[in-house]
Amino acid sequence: MGSASLTQTGPLRSELQSELATNHVIAGAGGPLTLRVLAGDDVRGCYLHTHGGGWALGTADRQDRTLLQFAHAARVAVVAVDYRLAPEHPHPAAVDDCVSAIGWLITNGQRELGSSRVIVGGESAGAHLAALAMLALRDRGQLAAVAAANLAYGVYDVSMTPSARLWGDRRIVTSTPDLAFFADLYAPREQHRDPDVSPLYADLSGLPPALFSCGTLDPLLDDTLFMAARWQVAGNAAQLALAPGAPHEFLNLRDPIAAEEEARQRMIGFIDRVLSGLKSS
Repeated sequence: MGSASLTQTGPLRSELQSELATNHVIAGAGGPLTLRVLAGDDVRGCYLHTHGGGWALGTADRQDRTLLQFAHAARVAVVAVDYRLAPEHPHPAAVDDCVSAIGWLITNGQRELGSSRVIVGGESAGAHLAALAMLALRDRGQLAAVAAANLAYGVYDVSMTPSARLWGDRRIVTSTPDLAFFADLYAPREQHRDPDVSPLYADLSGLPPALFSCGTLDPLLDDTLFMAARWQVAGNAAQLALAPGAPHEFLNLRDPIAAEEEARQRMIGFIDRVLSGLKSS
């Protein structure tokens, strides 16, 4: 999620912006909202990407190379949402922006990008926002067009699960103090266990099939373990993929590890099964 200095962290790679990306500015809950699109010629679905960064760091244009490769491999149009950041825009601003982005894809995806089928994906704080956005759309009766969710090492309990609380000061990308710092930026502490802030405590019924990925050397490991179990117990299809020895943000490390490629291939296979109409569990 980053460090408490509110600067981009050393272990994560920085990518040049792609000339192939296009920006769509739509009407968001808080004003104009930018969606950054990376796609090839063969588009079977729209993949909403919500970046990580502790709700306070990051932009939609920082992973262009990786997201463009993913778009070609999975045959989707990747749409990265430039959601509003804390602390200037605390909860629920970012969730509202993600809801606006998904709603735009449902309505305009076929005409603008070649498909109205939507898969929602996110990493770290982005996975948290993706989960809350799907819950909001479900409650409005607007989730039917979302075919699946691809959620990587998410924060599903903002008050911190045992693995996050007990991790300590050791920083392998992030640490317990970092997690607490960003959580307080995102929402007041007394709200951290509210179901609309921490999806782990929400009613999870009626959600699409999901793939949950996490490394075993991640303070947020329990978040993924608990959320995947609750997702499935609520009657939804869920797959759990653990990467032995992989740290937090292992999909975006400056020095890539083998677990990244393995995880991405698994995600591509998951998306392919979903878009091919095959069972995803």
